[in-house]
Amino acid sequence: MANKYNVTKEIFSERLKELMVDNNETTYSIGELLNLSAATISRYRDGKMAPKITTIYSIANHFNVNPVWLMGYDVEKNLNLKDEIINLSEEEKILINNFKKLDSEDRNKVIDYTDLLSSQYKYKEDINKVIGLPKKEKQVWEQPGKEHLMPIACHDDNLTEEEKAIVNEKINEILNNLDKY
Repeated sequence: MANKYNVTKEIFSERLKELMVDNNETTYSIGELLNLSAATISRYRDGKMAPKITTIYSIANHFNVNPVWLMGYDVEKNLNLKDEIINLSEEEKILINNFKKLDSEDRNKVIDYTDLLSSQYKYKEDINKVIGLPKKEKQVWEQPGKEHLMPIACHDDNLTEEEKAIVNEKINEILNNLDKY
């Protein structure tokens, strides 16, 4: 049967092997990623079977390579990310290189951990936004002639000690008789 996508099984298998070795991937980890069996990935790797075009695109996307290169054509291997890679700091480059060495299980652990770290409050974007204080509106008792409306529940109101004792007695009497109300 003719291969309608012109995928050269031999070249594809060599390039898949190269990617798997360079990225420390196994047939199992790739199969898990693509929802295929490890045996199917082994057939691709050994050149016994050519993958569907959608599978090629998924593999290329996973390894961040040009799918046309993966199919066996003589084109640039890597996608055009040169500008973005140039702008990476040394720390970012080290992080990416180390990440590429991990298997899919450990990559997922790294992703989970960085998600956890970046979700911390100190990394939230709006943390540095200045929040304006509410405008202080004049209270009703601050208006001339309405001073008598000022709440006095928590104020001393210049009561004598005797008056304070009477107020405290009344409060205690009310509290002791709450069940009657």
